[in-house]
Amino acid sequence: PLVAWRTVAAQAARGPGGVTVDALVARALADNPELQAVRAAADAAQGRVRQAALRPNPMLDLGVQDNVTGTDTNLTVSVTLPLDLGGRQAGRVGVAEGTLEMHRAQILERARRLGAEVRMKAGEVLAARRNLQCTEELLQVNRDALDLLRARVARGAAPPLEENLLRV
Repeated sequence: PLVAWRTVAAQAARGPGGVTVDALVARALADNPELQAVRAAADAAQGRVRQAALRPNPMLDLGVQDNVTGTDTNLTVSVTLPLDLGGRQAGRVGVAEGTLEMHRAQILERARRLGAEVRMKAGEVLAARRNLQCTEELLQVNRDALDLLRARVARGAAPPLEENLLRV
């Protein structure tokens, strides 16, 4: 019984085709498009955190106004240097970090669900394989019993009615 239990446990660790369930889960986690999309969104959020921590870019505006009727031309140059007053930069960083944490939590949740789904499907495949094996063994036992009964009927040790009852 202990040897049979170890055999069953070894088969349960392997999925369809001799691949381990953990290998199936790893492949699903690596190749799932939804999970890849959430990872890409998390990478973008990481970039937004870095950008939020930087000072805003200064702006340079140039303007030219040309008088059509005369030689009067106006040239306007302005430089704008945004100031982060009142904790605006800390607020931007906080929002960006919150978004990043949300994406990381989504990655973990989707990975957990996908892993559970793959494990459940692998278990269903193993159960179906085991049911098929049991059905094939039961069919073979029934065939052996029919062959034995036919031999008994041929020797006259059993009435032909028993053979007909066994076929039903």
